[in-house]
Amino acid sequence: MDPISALQEPFVQRAFIAITMASLVAGLVSLMIRYSQLQFLAVESFHALVAAAAVGYFVELFYPVSPELVAYLVMVGLLGFLNVLEGRVERLTAIAALSLSSATIISLFSFGLAQKSPFGSTIIYNILFGTPFLILQREVPYVVLAGSAMLLVLVALWKRILLLSFDPDYFAFIKGNNSFFLHRLFIYAMVAAAAVYLTKITGAVAAHVLLIAPSLAPFRQVSPVTVVLYALLVCYSAAFASIIFNLPYGAALGFFALLGYLLPAVIRRS
Repeated sequence: MDPISALQEPFVQRAFIAITMASLVAGLVSLMIRYSQLQFLAVESFHALVAAAAVGYFVELFYPVSPELVAYLVMVGLLGFLNVLEGRVERLTAIAALSLSSATIISLFSFGLAQKSPFGSTIIYNILFGTPFLILQREVPYVVLAGSAMLLVLVALWKRILLLSFDPDYFAFIKGNNSFFLHRLFIYAMVAAAAVYLTKITGAVAAHVLLIAPSLAPFRQVSPVTVVLYALLVCYSAAFASIIFNLPYGAALGFFALLGYLLPAVIRRS
């Protein structure tokens, strides 16, 4: 499809609105992950967010509730469980416990969706491989409002996030150990919110890429502007590649994220 004519299509315009919001949220949350040295959480978040989404859509079969809200609560519960375990066992043990718990939930509730819903396989497919090009008109306000709310919270608390990330001992000294735990839990909650939000827009596979890629890219200078611009460039490139070459959005996103990761590393070595 010609990209110029494609941009005139309403579904493509809705997709680019969603992609822009997703890029802004992913960029700042990924940078928060990098500053907090929680890259392992971004890597492991895939299992947790698939588990959370499966629970959300399963509960929706029986109760008139938002699957995204249920997924967020489950995601917060899983990451909160990880946060508690980290204070009691080694990190690798905590990660293994999260992974095993998430795998159990995925298997159980995916099986439940397949058994109880006539659209179970479609729901599971959309959880994993959703695309911004399927965003409906009625979902655009949610995408904009929810994304804006997360951005406002991140900007308002950015200084505390930096202090907590770079000098946790001083943070605990001036704020108290209880406040340290709560702010650490806030970071996990923001990762959970971003993961569910991105999954709604792009599917879990692409959401996983968006949480990992900006936080791991080897930039010379890491700043909010640099990371957000990187996320925008990768997301827009993936969208145009999807349109021009008829590629799955997640595959295109993974390719450009990998390219964006390798090129700075090559440039730095040359």
